[in-house]
Amino acid sequence: MNIYKEWGFYESPFNTSALQSNENGMSLLVGRDTEIGQILRRLFTPTASVTIEGLNGVGKTSLVNVSLFKAYQNFFDEETTSLFIPCGKTFQITAETTVDEFVSNLYLEIAQTLIRRSEELKNLGFNLPSNSISIDKWLNSTHVTTWQATLGPMGGGKNIETNTTNGFTESGFKVQIDNWLKEIFPNEENGAVVCIIDNLELLETSEQAKRQLERLRDEIFNLTGIRWVMCGSLGIVKSVASTPRLEGYLHNPIEISSVKRQFIKNLFEKRIKYFSTDTNQTGYLPLTIDDIDFLYEVLNENLRNTIHYCDQYCLYFVDKGITAKTNSDKSKFFLSWLQGEADSIMSSVEGQLRPRALKLFNDIITHGGIFSPSDFEKFEFNSVAALRPQVLELERVALLSSTIDESDNRRKTIQVTPKGWLTSFALRQKK
Repeated sequence: MNIYKEWGFYESPFNTSALQSNENGMSLLVGRDTEIGQILRRLFTPTASVTIEGLNGVGKTSLVNVSLFKAYQNFFDEETTSLFIPCGKTFQITAETTVDEFVSNLYLEIAQTLIRRSEELKNLGFNLPSNSISIDKWLNSTHVTTWQATLGPMGGGKNIETNTTNGFTESGFKVQIDNWLKEIFPNEENGAVVCIIDNLELLETSEQAKRQLERLRDEIFNLTGIRWVMCGSLGIVKSVASTPRLEGYLHNPIEISSVKRQFIKNLFEKRIKYFSTDTNQTGYLPLTIDDIDFLYEVLNENLRNTIHYCDQYCLYFVDKGITAKTNSDKSKFFLSWLQGEADSIMSSVEGQLRPRALKLFNDIITHGGIFSPSDFEKFEFNSVAALRPQVLELERVALLSSTIDESDNRRKTIQVTPKGWLTSFALRQKK
């Protein structure tokens, strides 16, 4: 039973998935014109890769996806002579990812992207070679047919088997795709297929990120017809971009902050209208645009967290059998729920924190919710060592999260979690 369909939506307007690289994503992205311009300038300035740095949940992936679609559309609108095709898949790297595994996956996705765009490429005068049909069948057929010729009265027979072959890989699949890319993009000015490596912070430490990207450097950064955009948070990208072995391969990171508060109401109004089944009337929601705007403020202007908590409230609203028709009633019930959520979190952690850790938490909130160990004096500590136990105490109750820079074995970036911002809201209400 889908509550949003019952309320007049074909899909939840509170879906936290990144916006896609298409017209729909373009229509739903709000308040990012400046950042799109920054990404496109770097994309159209070869050969270094575009890098994006920003806190988790501010909408980096959506921004990049829509920016790449805009670059793609600019070619067809004759605003540029460079064709940038967004790759159909976003890549991630873990500490266990091998170079061979990553490169193999890359070529498969490049092939799929070009095959899906084959009609558009044909209209532009690029015809994929005849073997593209065979490669398409190999990539996308779940079964292959083989013929067996035998001696005797039964003659020959046909077998249908699951497609587990790696024949094209063994016979030069990469060479074939390289040839496609060279034909479509003979030089850098012609454009490229643009691939995204996202969530570099999943590598957990800057040292791991450096090590993995340095291993991939010679395999992926010099390929004809492929450009890269790399995204991460917690200082990972900034740290990686400054390493000697990657210098010159990566642009300095574009710092992505939260969507400005002034755009939030318009952003959610667009979402609600877009996902409504009736184009003349928006679907029902148990909270108002003003409620969403207030939640965005409480959660320190984190878009993904705001969307997530809106969805959680909608489920709570239905579970409790609440009825609210007027905006006044909607806001009353929503604010009561929000206060209850915040109080519940606060009561679960407050007894586990010593007074000094609680004071530090309040001071961190006052200073914006993000800091580095070198800021210890700002919080009235005389050393990093004195600060560290209090940070660990706050991390244990999930009010803070951090990443580690193994090159100096210190905390690099520490930030307040969504749970922490709700705790802060509860503490403010008590005063």
